[in-house]
Amino acid sequence: TDMGTWIEGHASDGEVEDYEVLIEEEASASGRLIFHKTDPGQLGIYVSKGDGTDEVQLTDHGWYGEGSPITEKIAFGEFYNDGIWTVGRFGGQEQLTNFGNGPTWSQNADQIAFFDGTEVGADRRIYVMDADDPSTASQISNTPGSFPKWSTVDDLILFHGEGGGIYQINSDGSGEILISASGSYPTWSPDGSQIAYTGSDGCIWIMDTDATNQTQLSTELGLLADWRPNGEQIAFELAATGGIWVIDIDGSNE
Repeated sequence: TDMGTWIEGHASDGEVEDYEVLIEEEASASGRLIFHKTDPGQLGIYVSKGDGTDEVQLTDHGWYGEGSPITEKIAFGEFYNDGIWTVGRFGGQEQLTNFGNGPTWSQNADQIAFFDGTEVGADRRIYVMDADDPSTASQISNTPGSFPKWSTVDDLILFHGEGGGIYQINSDGSGEILISASGSYPTWSPDGSQIAYTGSDGCIWIMDTDATNQTQLSTELGLLADWRPNGEQIAFELAATGGIWVIDIDGSNE
């Protein structure tokens, strides 16, 4: 499975305004993709094969779906900050909250992190809740942030700083630190040793978790990158004209 996004436009303030498709990771060994569409008449969460074929629509609303690492559930957000939902691979929707967006599962699928706040701005914050008890949802970050990504190996969460930069925080809200003053939309490698992100030039970069060895991968402008589970490729959404792209982690085969 891959992650990436397809965007119609890239706003000057760094916020994406016209989302087309977002592809997210799914736990299934079949290598299927999870994505959303916002075209008229096509709104909702979809799954397909890894090459984009055999597309199936699961919902008629929502965006930013991410598959549970253990179950067949997909968590997704309602538009901007109108709630966190789940849906099964074969249907069966459940609304967990009436606020928030951009959910991400803990490695054991027992918790979900997400962000809440307006479309873009300083009131966005990171929240965590028990997956089976949404009433436990509580704010964990002090820094304005969005698009959290839970580590695949521990309880660390990366997030996009609304004022710029890449932040890291423990799932209990402790240890909040800025790990890179530049960059945005971070996500962990499958083994937790590297981070893929959008660099200040708008291209896809990778770095070690201590922000060393920063390396540009893509020549195209991209957003919301993520790793193939085998760690050999990264998928991202093309910021300029739309479309899902992939690139090897040595920068080849873009």
